[in-house]
Amino acid sequence: MLSYKQLFESIDTLTPELELERDTILDKINKVGGIDKLSDYERNFLDSFKTGNQQDVYNSEHNTFEDEQYKFELSKIEPYDGEEGGMRYRGIMYFKESDDQLEGSIVETEEGRVISSFRFNPDKTDYDIVDPEDFGDYESFLNYIADSLRDR
Repeated sequence: MLSYKQLFESIDTLTPELELERDTILDKINKVGGIDKLSDYERNFLDSFKTGNQQDVYNSEHNTFEDEQYKFELSKIEPYDGEEGGMRYRGIMYFKESDDQLEGSIVETEEGRVISSFRFNPDKTDYDIVDPEDFGDYESFLNYIADSLRDR
């Protein structure tokens, strides 16, 4: 059983996002009347206070984006130093139909343009994998990721 002390003794080492996540889950317990209503992720997150791996559990839930065709696992957020400025989201893109996975990045420029750069090698990019009929779906997925990560 998780103790009150375990939930709050590491308060000095928690990032603001982890502290907010913990508090949100605890509020949910109070509002819905118990831990039985928690999702598997919420239970795992609270259990992670026993082992100290809160960041890993949080990242596994909040850094994976998925739809029917694509999956993106975020590994790093950094400023984009291109002439347009913006943010770069590095990670691995999975293409479910072809079972391909590419390492690379999604860039959101300061003007709001979303650009992807995933490569097999210099000659083959993510757009070589995506069926031309699915370009709209792929670009929508990229925009969904950028929208989700914008305020981090």
